[in-house]
Amino acid sequence: MNVPDIEALVQEVANLGNSAYEFNLEAILSLQPDLIVTWGHVAPNGDPNTVYEQLSRIAPTIVFSDNPFSHWKKATLDLARALGIPERGEEVLSSYRQNADEACERIKTTSEGGTFTFLSLYERDITLAGPGFMTEQETYIPDGITSWAYIDCQLQPSPETVQLSQTDRASVSLEILAEFEADHLILFAGTEPLTQETLQTLLDHPLWQRIPAVQQGQVHQLSTVSTGLYEALHTIKQAADIITGETD
Repeated sequence: MNVPDIEALVQEVANLGNSAYEFNLEAILSLQPDLIVTWGHVAPNGDPNTVYEQLSRIAPTIVFSDNPFSHWKKATLDLARALGIPERGEEVLSSYRQNADEACERIKTTSEGGTFTFLSLYERDITLAGPGFMTEQETYIPDGITSWAYIDCQLQPSPETVQLSQTDRASVSLEILAEFEADHLILFAGTEPLTQETLQTLLDHPLWQRIPAVQQGQVHQLSTVSTGLYEALHTIKQAADIITGETD
């Protein structure tokens, strides 16, 4: 599977703000864009003080209705349509699907139908990442971190993960983790990852050693887990290599 070097791809990407809610309008203006694409939190409402109105003064602005972090496939198709090349969006997703299927099959063959639990590790917290959640409007929002596993690869969530299907994520203690029935634990660093010293303390803890997946040697640590075309493909390939113990 040919996965681009993500770091190389973003070398010349301009920093346009600290978050999706705090745009650096001067930086955007300096780029002299012909088109601006963003998502629903700046949707037009007629108020001249909104971010949308400010962006629209710089260049024509298109607003996606869904957060592209959770719905990156839909965002890919929307962007392709906005640029007048809808067929290109379909081609990109078809290529992704083909490559992802190959890596997913490697994972499923090795795991033999086993169940999975995803844990995000922080300095003072361990978070169980669920498959997503239902909103009050009965709209399903996939978890951007686990969607590659539960949606694209159709891996089986552990019973504990299923219990979180309506809450997306939850902090868990070592006492609770010791009772987890997952066949595989997938670990990844949180946004404020724990130090190597803290990680080693966790891995050496007696309660951690009681976890069935730990006792079976089925704990896999990923260096990166993210969403998006290249990021998701990189994550799936990385997971396949680590879980199978071999590269494709």
